[in-house]
Amino acid sequence: MSAPTTELIWAIVALTVVGLVGGLKLFTPFDGDQALFLYTAEVIDKGGVLYVDVWDLKQPGIFWFYLAGGRLFGFDSLGIKEFELVWMLAFALTLILCLRRTFRHPWLGSAAAIASIGSYYTFAGAQELTQVEMLVAFPMFLSCWMLVRRYRSGPQAHLARLVAGALAAVCVVFKLPYAPIFVVMVLLAIVDTADDRRPMTLLRTAFALGIPYTVGVAAVLLPVCLFLLQQGTLDALIWISFVFPFDSLQAAPVVAPFGRLLRDIKWYAVCLGSWLVFAVLPVLRALRRDEPALMRQMIVWIIVACLLIVVQFNAFWKYHFFLLFVPGAVLAARGIDLLLTRLTTASVPTLTGGGERQPPVRALSPAVLSLFLVLPAAGAMVVSFDAQSQAFYQMMFSSQRIGLEGYRRAVGKDYGWVAEKFASLRMPGGEPIYVLGNPLVYLVTQRAQALPIHGWSWEMLPPSYWAALPGQLAAAHPAYVFLGRFYRRMFPETPPYGPEVIAYLDANYDVVWDEEWTGRLYRRRSPPPDGGRAVPESSGRDGAAGRGASTGSMPGSVPIDSAPTGTVPR
Repeated sequence: MSAPTTELIWAIVALTVVGLVGGLKLFTPFDGDQALFLYTAEVIDKGGVLYVDVWDLKQPGIFWFYLAGGRLFGFDSLGIKEFELVWMLAFALTLILCLRRTFRHPWLGSAAAIASIGSYYTFAGAQELTQVEMLVAFPMFLSCWMLVRRYRSGPQAHLARLVAGALAAVCVVFKLPYAPIFVVMVLLAIVDTADDRRPMTLLRTAFALGIPYTVGVAAVLLPVCLFLLQQGTLDALIWISFVFPFDSLQAAPVVAPFGRLLRDIKWYAVCLGSWLVFAVLPVLRALRRDEPALMRQMIVWIIVACLLIVVQFNAFWKYHFFLLFVPGAVLAARGIDLLLTRLTTASVPTLTGGGERQPPVRALSPAVLSLFLVLPAAGAMVVSFDAQSQAFYQMMFSSQRIGLEGYRRAVGKDYGWVAEKFASLRMPGGEPIYVLGNPLVYLVTQRAQALPIHGWSWEMLPPSYWAALPGQLAAAHPAYVFLGRFYRRMFPETPPYGPEVIAYLDANYDVVWDEEWTGRLYRRRSPPPDGGRAVPESSGRDGAAGRGASTGSMPGSVPIDSAPTGTVPR
């Protein structure tokens, strides 16, 4: 079989694997983060302004990604996941094409795509899908690859480095804290691409690489800043990016349990452990000049990313480890490449000592021999996907089938109880509500958020925000207020403003239900919510908003602090 045919077959298999496992996850419901991103994107789509009508602590990239996905495929979980699948298939193809000239056995770029993106889709659940960390891995890898390639001409190199800088800036627009990864990558690329290690040579290389790279960064960040400046929100983004993290740590430091970090490390080992065995080989060869510079970039990517994960000590979520999937998979594919080279070129002594002979594995082609290395490495992924696909089939097509909505409730982390408890409040365009807890409630009820700031991360906000909350709630006077299980415990124990919020709710709202494992729902006492009308039932593909359905009326740009008491900002 010719080499191009082998590459083509492996590429088709890799893209098919990504398509299959990604296609199965299309029907997984959103969790809280994704619901918040989708709600924010739809507000923007209806003319709202980010950081004014809806306010969040994140950089704008993730909201714009959901906005693009919603406009292309529909503003619901299926539409966003379809957009993500297209993104990931393009990423898989990029890995295959970029790595074909990096490895001696070019088809192993397909193995890297399976190990990274296939593993991502296999092991990601409702909470982990469509998060920033795996989305930015695409431009991050492409930026890194373009940075260290050898080019035939100076203009070609300048253009590639400009694009590499632009891609790095795209990642920063998604999540600024990951910028240090690119700083280290650029420094390493200067050393790797310089002709020698003399100071003047390194300095010339730094200028030749750094100037176009910086221009590329500016080509993305400058229009973003001008756009936000035109909207009057650039100062808000600057405060969120550079001031808030320090204010938050100083005022109300939140430290995630160390046990959660250990759990996440174990989870990562389960996801990629069988692949990472091979990654040891290129790591041991990292300082050799004949080892591709891209492998050293992957190593520093992992090192810096690990430090950044630890620095985010107020979270320690599993999805942070998706930042390690791509470099780990690329190193693993390189390790398989090295092992294949060793197996297919080495000779072994004869038993009689009369010379050397070819080992038995030489009878197999490298493409076939690589299967004996790739298939065991993919074992955990295959077993997990088989279990998930069987569960999907039984729930959807067997005699005990429960239907798509039942499947979503079964596999969603919080979707099941949110859909059940809040179905009676579903009213597209009904009066706004406020949720101190999971934003999935907005998707299920198809109602708007009564305040610009969401209630999904109050524990991270400084005291000034807590001080303003009672007055903001009184001004907005939402139809319903929900305290999720975490905030149900936290607010009474967070004086002085937490108890003040509870006192306001007790004085002006009736408790509809109160459960320790879900939370407490308040209903406005006067005037009755929605004019006392009965709340109709409706259905959609999410069991919430269907394709093209609204998540509720869009909040307007009236600052909540200036809204008159008793009015509801739109």
